[in-house]
Amino acid sequence: MLPLMFVPFRFLLIRFDV
Repeated sequence: MLPLMFVPFRFLLIRFDV
């Protein structure tokens, strides 16, 4: 369950980085 929440969290960070 840890990676499940980490996946969307990382995606949001990447989108903000763009």
